[in-house]
Amino acid sequence: MTSKKLSPQQITDTLGIIPDRFHEKGSLFSKRYPNGKRREVSSWSLDGKSEDASCLEVYVEQLISVIESNSSKFQKIISDCEIEIYCSFFAEEDDISGSIFLSSDLIERLTIFPINLTIVMYPLDTEDL
Repeated sequence: MTSKKLSPQQITDTLGIIPDRFHEKGSLFSKRYPNGKRREVSSWSLDGKSEDASCLEVYVEQLISVIESNSSKFQKIISDCEIEIYCSFFAEEDDISGSIFLSSDLIERLTIFPINLTIVMYPLDTEDL
């Protein structure tokens, strides 16, 4: 989640969920560059956790379940936040097409709040074939 208005602590306090990562609005993108670019929004992140690292749908379902089970808390802050589920997909030798699958039921569940789904696809390196 990102927010121009709420700090990560305010999001944590409202949701009662500890993030895996967070960044304050105005903080540096990189501490190695003290004169570098600063963040224009606060960010608050949860990671999907699964034994089945090959199934993107499992991760998305886990994150949607967190939102669904805390929908009244999310409702309190949704007007001040943007929610994005960000996924990286790495094609493997047995899936040269680089395809992914999300069930229609899961896609419907994504509509509980305005949730953006970003999937970055990294193709199989053809030099490895």
